Parts: sequence; C-alpha cells; structure tokens
Amino acid sequence: MRALIILITLNTYTLLFGVNAGEQIMPSEKEISTVKAIKARHEKRLMTLPGVVSVGIGKNKQGNLAIAVGVNQPSASTLSSIPETLEGYPVILQDTGKPKAQSKKSN
Repeated sequence: MRALIILITLNTYTLLFGVNAGEQIMPSEKEISTVKAIKARHEKRLMTLPGVVSVGIGKNKQGNLAIAVGVNQPSASTLSSIPETLEGYPVILQDTGKPKAQSKKSN
C-alpha cells in the first residue's frame, strides 16, 4: 500500500510539473545566453558596491537560473542597493566570507 501511495505521488508530480521527482530541468541555450547578457549589463555597477566581490550565474532554491552576487561583509546600504530581480531573473546573495590569501605550494 505504501509503495502504491509513493507511485501515485510521483506520477502526480510528473503530470503537474512535467518532470520526475528529483529530476533537474536543464535551461535552454537561449535562456543561458539571456542570463549571461543580463549579468554582463549589470556586473560593472554591482561590482562598485562596497562588499560585493563577485557577480556570476547560479540557481536559486527552486532550481531556476539566477544572478549570483557574492558579498563579503556588506553594509546595510549595499544590501538595500542590490535588487531582488534583474530583468525578471532572481538575484541571489552568496556570503563569500572573509577572503584568505593562498600560498603557492612548491613541489
């Protein structure tokens, strides 16, 4: 009976969302190109904000493409200057932590 309930749940998920449970939806090349262009248009301005150390492309918790902004000890004004979305795509903040110098290992 338990297996039947699980099977019905997975089939319902597939019907509702078009994918199997746990399956990742791959973005199209067009969507990837669009997000890259959006990132390029906004990167220079975002990098001028105090505490912003990187701008990239990532995925939000729902698995959708997003603009990822790496921050290290940003001020409240910096955080309020970073939009929640850019041209319809979510912006996610990633705490990079304090940067550490890396020593070159000799062989």
